[in-house]
Amino acid sequence: MAKTGFAWDIDAATTDPYEKLMCVHNPDEDTLVRNLPIPVIPLDQNTKDISLNPGRKTSIRIFRPATELFVTNKLPVIIYFHGGGFILFSAASIIVHNFCQSIATHLPAVVVSVEYRLAPESRLPAAYDDAVDALNWVKTQALDTLNGEPWLKEYVDFSKCFIMGCSSGANIAYFANLRALEMDLEPVKINGLILHIPFFGSLERTESEQSVNT
Repeated sequence: MAKTGFAWDIDAATTDPYEKLMCVHNPDEDTLVRNLPIPVIPLDQNTKDISLNPGRKTSIRIFRPATELFVTNKLPVIIYFHGGGFILFSAASIIVHNFCQSIATHLPAVVVSVEYRLAPESRLPAAYDDAVDALNWVKTQALDTLNGEPWLKEYVDFSKCFIMGCSSGANIAYFANLRALEMDLEPVKINGLILHIPFFGSLERTESEQSVNT
């Protein structure tokens, strides 16, 4: 199997994946101690954190373009789900934060990065449910023209909404989009689904997946 040099290069036959990812699994409580050194980025003038569902301890991190790049026309909004194999990272993790900040600056767009629940403490479909919360939150901001989130009210064109995810986050984005088909999100309009190196799997490995171990 070809190696990329990343921490998640795992030979399942010889390596403990938890050890490789610097995690300790407590099988009695089905929890993880995550020891992988992942720096987190504090907020600045172009980011803010907002509670999404206090009961589920979820939140969102909003990114807007740098103030000097603001344009007169309103911007699309991207609802983003980070990667990490469903078990790692957060909206504040350096690779997630910097990526979303880059999208907001260079497109430009307003990015709503979802801090969803991680496995194994909250196994799927928990993250899919959190995605639905995020969709409904954006809809609420679109409808509440008086007391909605100021950045979305001021900068976002809700008729230009995109759902995006990376790796396992792309999996969440995909299922969020499926659920969106059965939801009334007006006046929010989903214009597209952006899947960045999407992760999909099944209970049994396909022939092509098995071939990488040969």
